[in-house]
Amino acid sequence: MNLNYNPDSFQKGKQFEDFVENVLFPDSEYSIEHKTSEFKQNRVRYVGDAQLPDFRFKSKVTGQEFHVEAKFSSSSWQGEYTIASENQVKIFSRIDIDKTPIFVALGYGGQAHEPDFVSLIPFEKYPDGKIPETEVMEYRVEKSTVASSEIHDRIQSLQVIGEVEIALENSTSTEPIDQDSKTKSSQVEETKAPKSSKRNVVVGVLAALIVIVFAIFMFNSDSVSDEELLKERIENYYKILDANKVHEIHNYVSEDLHTWYSYDDPDFETVISDIQRYREKYPFTISEIDWSQFKLTELENGHFKAEYPLEYKIKSKMKSPYKLYNLEITTIWDEDMKLVSAVEVRR
Repeated sequence: MNLNYNPDSFQKGKQFEDFVENVLFPDSEYSIEHKTSEFKQNRVRYVGDAQLPDFRFKSKVTGQEFHVEAKFSSSSWQGEYTIASENQVKIFSRIDIDKTPIFVALGYGGQAHEPDFVSLIPFEKYPDGKIPETEVMEYRVEKSTVASSEIHDRIQSLQVIGEVEIALENSTSTEPIDQDSKTKSSQVEETKAPKSSKRNVVVGVLAALIVIVFAIFMFNSDSVSDEELLKERIENYYKILDANKVHEIHNYVSEDLHTWYSYDDPDFETVISDIQRYREKYPFTISEIDWSQFKLTELENGHFKAEYPLEYKIKSKMKSPYKLYNLEITTIWDEDMKLVSAVEVRR
């Protein structure tokens, strides 16, 4: 929390902290282990010693603890958002993030009590307290309770990335050898694994992790219907688009596309370029599917046709008003649940 007092900033900060506490991490799912002491402490929920991160939550499902710093900003400054002050950067760097990671809940656009967007940003990836505007949307979360599983997955992802970075660093590091140790080094040189072998070990570990994750996915997929799987797939597809994660589109779109809105038989590069141009023009979007009218049809070739109404909001700048489009969407997904056709009709 910023200790420089400003009545307006103070009020906005308090409103957004209430949003984080009551909407994102409510008492039904999380307990508060620590909370800053600048505001009147909640007598119902336990509040421990003051910490500079606004909260330390504990999941009632997994037991995982993590810090959350609440930040609200109506707009970015020079293409960046400040997620921690210089003083906070110094203090946050002393916290054992391996044990208790720090996330910055950044609300941006709209009002502090009802922001347009919320992103949950891992502080360890932006230790200087700044995040480019283009990357903020990658960490976007829904304006509702953040599931314990999502927190768990984000923390696991950070830990895996950290372990891989350390392994790669160790595999390429060398130590200076003094003149007296040359003979001894030459005697054991044959027992040392070459650097390429170490890299292969790291790559092998990553491959094994991917196989395990895929196996878990396939195991779980057997217990749910195709409709449930495809609904989740479609929901995640729109989430990554709304978050501007164009680099993840290849996981959802087939390279064997038949129709892409106004394009017939487009190549994959054309589709990606089209998405990138659109996201650059309209970086702020909200996609809401009316699942009550979702219709799924399995086709003779094993593909799935999904039809659903979509309420689509777009704007080119943070402070611009939204344009609202009510669309009827027809998509076709192949047996791997990748998109092969997409058509829209405005209602």
